[in-house]
Formats: sequence, structure tokens, C-alpha cells
Amino acid sequence: MRVMQNVDYYPRAQPSIWLLALFSISLFFCGCKGATSPTTPPLPGSPVAPSVARQLTLLSGSGQSGTVGERLAEPFQVLVTDAAGQPMNGVDVFWKVTEGAGQVDAPLVIVDGEAGMVAVTTTAGNGVASAGFLPSVGHNRVRASTFFSVGEPTFEATGSS
Repeated sequence: MRVMQNVDYYPRAQPSIWLLALFSISLFFCGCKGATSPTTPPLPGSPVAPSVARQLTLLSGSGQSGTVGERLAEPFQVLVTDAAGQPMNGVDVFWKVTEGAGQVDAPLVIVDGEAGMVAVTTTAGNGVASAGFLPSVGHNRVRASTFFSVGEPTFEATGSS
């Protein structure tokens, strides 16, 4: 019988398929599938990087007054455009109450320990995202934002009982 001592029995660590999959997915979503210069067209069959929202513009809804706990008469609305100024469809807009205890009325609400509650809506074909608001007593302020955009419009509303 042959006895081996001080032999590493465990196989050498190899990259996990999960790490490889995660790396591939992150490359796909960030649009890093191969750099091309503005003068070089992308290779046939290569994915095109998605447009990035460049500008958020306040359209309407700020400056309203309403009854506490009841939805304001008009929703808060922002316009999301790309670098060429064209409206963007399907962009998530995040609504965060930054002053007061009012609530944004949206289909999706994310609760984060540090950030508190953030409501999410998505732009329609015209590039407009809307969210209802239920004010608290006094002055309320709500900020709209997206990933990688310039400008974070702030909406103000006053609530009374």
C-alpha cells in the first residue's frame, strides 16, 4: 500500500460557470460587446448598445395644493429624451420624496433601508412618465431621476387637512 502525504487532494479551482454567465450578462447590458469608433460601423450581427436617457424635463404637476391623503388633481410628469432630444420609450423613472411625508402613487415601490421608499414608473411612447401624489400636511418635495441622465426635476406640493 502506498501512502501519500502532503498531497493536495482537492482539484484546482476553476472559474465558475456562474461567474462567466454573470460577466457575459453584465457586458450585454452595458453595451460593451466590442468598441467601435464613430466612423466604424458595428460588425454585422453584433448587438447595438441601447440609447441612454440624457435629459429629464419637468412637464407638469408641480406647485399644486391638495387635501392630505388624497391624490392631487394632476399627476407629476417628466419628459425623458435622448442625446438628440428625441422622446424615449420604456425608461424607468424613479420618484423619491425628499421633503415631507407624502406618498408617490406608482405601480412599483421599492423599499431601501438607506434611501427609504422609491416609486418607479416607465415612460410611454411619447417619452412621458407620470406619477400621482398624495401630499402630507405642509410642504412636500419629490425628485424624479433615471440612470445616467442629466437633470433631476423637483416637484413641490402643499397638503392641508
